[in-house]
Amino acid sequence: MLSALSTRAPRATLSSVSVRFASKKAGGSTSNGRDSNPKYLGVKKFGGERVQPGAIIVRQRGTRFHPGENVGMGVDHTIYATVPGFVQFRSETRHYVRPRSKQVKRLKPRQYISVVAENPNVLSRSERLAQQQQQADPAQQEAAAAQQQQQQQ
Repeated sequence: MLSALSTRAPRATLSSVSVRFASKKAGGSTSNGRDSNPKYLGVKKFGGERVQPGAIIVRQRGTRFHPGENVGMGVDHTIYATVPGFVQFRSETRHYVRPRSKQVKRLKPRQYISVVAENPNVLSRSERLAQQQQQADPAQQEAAAAQQQQQQQ
């Protein structure tokens, strides 16, 4: 038995050689891939449009538009109608008087939104007729005046 062991080849000893295997680097995190839902801000009803109570006129962040007559403002600065009517936009320039120097400073104009009972963009029938007569040709005006004079005689 001893002779059989001595005839074997010497056994190889393992050395501290490192073996590198194929691998993929860790994925990590990405800085993209997020998005928020749209907020749908802006003017919903424009000047001259008919609104009912509770109709949203403007959805906004902050007070770009300020509430005027017959409108309310929600906690998120949404402006809504409180009475039925027509939307009206107007701009007002404000002034500030400095206390010490009494100097008047003009501030940035504010835009106000109101709801009015009558449509400001639509003329009444009598106003329309008067406007049409003013815009008529001078020759037609002279002819109409001559006809009126003949009728009076």
